[in-house]
Amino acid sequence: MAKGITIILMVLGHTSIPNCLSNFIFAFHMPLFFLVYGWCTNWAKDNYGAFVLKKLRTLGIPFLVYSVAVILIAWVAGYQEIEWRSVLTNGWKGYALWFVPVLFFSLVVAKSIMSFINKAWFRYAICVLLILGGAFLRYRHIYLPWTLATVPYATCLVLLGSSLRKFQEYIDKPRWWIFVVGLVLTIVISQNWRMDLAWNCITPVVLLTIGAVSGTVMMFTFSSYLTKIPWVAKILQTIGKETFVIMAFSQILCLAISHFFTLNKLVEYGLMFSLLFVIVLIKNGINKVFGCKLL
Repeated sequence: MAKGITIILMVLGHTSIPNCLSNFIFAFHMPLFFLVYGWCTNWAKDNYGAFVLKKLRTLGIPFLVYSVAVILIAWVAGYQEIEWRSVLTNGWKGYALWFVPVLFFSLVVAKSIMSFINKAWFRYAICVLLILGGAFLRYRHIYLPWTLATVPYATCLVLLGSSLRKFQEYIDKPRWWIFVVGLVLTIVISQNWRMDLAWNCITPVVLLTIGAVSGTVMMFTFSSYLTKIPWVAKILQTIGKETFVIMAFSQILCLAISHFFTLNKLVEYGLMFSLLFVIVLIKNGINKVFGCKLL
């Protein structure tokens, strides 16, 4: 449910909403996904090799298919900024698909740490080094192809997410003051500094990390309250399961719709979500044909 709410906020965050709202959304919307993966991954289930192969399949195949589809849509719409040569050499830059390669490498690095380092204090020390490494890359304005400069910091978020699991009971039985504290912290930090993981904008790193964690905990707590409204919970859970599709196609569909039609913004976004629904149906049909979750 938290993923469902956050992916909707991600779409809104890339519209022409006021900066104060955009900065608030950016404070936690992408960090939440890294933290969620750290929280929900069963690190002990697979050995290192099996883990890497599984992530190559579950992240790599959809990433390749969706990347080709987005490039084709951009070509049909005559959108020159997206073309295959640029993607091959530089990655997706600010387009949402940048998230997938960064997630893959972050999970692989996190699994390495989980597999070969048993002492908790050593893991926390590595988290600090990863944060400092990410901040150094940002300070020196070092931008690597495929957004890989974000990997150190994203890995830290994954590891933090795994550590947050020990506070599961506070999410299962939400307390209103946790939501309020998370909301206030996120608002205060986001109105003074902006996080943007697509460009490794993570400084001041300590404050922005506090904002990312507080925003994520806020969303978890809010989602727990919404479970009391079953139909809302069902909708958000359904959306949350399709974050990959929404992340991959929402931006390019908006660009394509704007290219072919002149529509009211509300109608434009309604059409975009309708097309996303069609893409989900196609994806589910392909998975059914292959008899597995291929995409």
